[in-house]
Amino acid sequence: MGDVTSGRACGLRWWVRFVGGSSVGLLVVACNATSQHRTAAPTTTLSASGGSVASSSVSAPASTPISVAPVAPSGPVGASSAGPPAATSISAAASVTSSLAAGHVPVVAPRQPGPLAYGPNGVLYISDDTLGEVLSRAPDGAFSVFAGNGTAGLSGDGGPATAVQLNQPQGLAVAANGTVYIADQANGDVRAVSPNGTIHIVFRGGTNTDAVTIGPGAGIYIATSAGVTELHPNGELTTFATDARLGGHDPQFSPQAGCDPDALAFDRAGDLYARCSNTNSLVELISDGTIIFGGPFRPHDTSAAITELPTGQIIGCDGDALFILNHGTQKPLTGFDTIPGVGPFWPQGITASPAGTIYLSQDGASGIGPPAIISLDPQHNIAVLWTAQ
Repeated sequence: MGDVTSGRACGLRWWVRFVGGSSVGLLVVACNATSQHRTAAPTTTLSASGGSVASSSVSAPASTPISVAPVAPSGPVGASSAGPPAATSISAAASVTSSLAAGHVPVVAPRQPGPLAYGPNGVLYISDDTLGEVLSRAPDGAFSVFAGNGTAGLSGDGGPATAVQLNQPQGLAVAANGTVYIADQANGDVRAVSPNGTIHIVFRGGTNTDAVTIGPGAGIYIATSAGVTELHPNGELTTFATDARLGGHDPQFSPQAGCDPDALAFDRAGDLYARCSNTNSLVELISDGTIIFGGPFRPHDTSAAITELPTGQIIGCDGDALFILNHGTQKPLTGFDTIPGVGPFWPQGITASPAGTIYLSQDGASGIGPPAIISLDPQHNIAVLWTAQ
């Protein structure tokens, strides 16, 4: 059980993933020549014409055109709960890149965008552990500091979120009432920012507090090296799943390997998906108590790797591709190799809007491509929302 990578010619890569005794394939091609294609799933083809950015194009399933639409940080983008702006021409990519190069950069901007969360009124939240802050991106494209003062530490509880010290903020979750939960990894805490901007510690004392998600009954679920803890609406903390229970399901490792979960998401049925950092694999804790091994899973930014779609499905980033995850299977959805206006793109942070638009980030730390944030709407239109290029 594992991934097989073979063949590279003109940017060709073929992934074969074996899960649950069957295989699925993902072909990615990106060449600096015309009429090249990259197939992201059996029914999805992405084509990219080489040469200048202005000549590039991308297409969706059944050859439906997909356009790539970079959006100037200071310009109107129209992002709301209905998804990203209508895509503009590919030539916009060059103008956005040159605009940024000319110094038209917002005063507040990400440095290495990581985990994402989608909030009310089209606001996108971005953890940036290099800045030591959580940023918000408004529907008009403007970034603001949402939490953190840029100095690593532990202070400011009970005051304004923008005055608090965070220490490597990671996973994010937004409750129905607009409260934003932040996994403050190096402090071992979870912080809650209320709609009025006040921040409080709601969980303390974890080790490797990487991820947080909203689950059944409005419970807050927290990933630490000890397993998964549930924070109930009344403030009570209980153990939802121990590390020993989650670990030991990957046949390539001994039962004593443990899990150390670092990414969490619930599907509509109330089943918990968790990524085990100790084994680089997925496990699924079904609501009836059964645990299913979900196959190998090696995302770049572990606390940002999986999220729930409005359909109730779970989607995850692995390498330069997205997969639909479902009870031990991983179905390719789409792949990214090179995006006009960005370059190589291996998504790390992921979240989704109620309308089904998927938002993705790349922190740039791996050297694969520059820091960037994009969106992928249900029609597979790609909009480049921000890039450091």
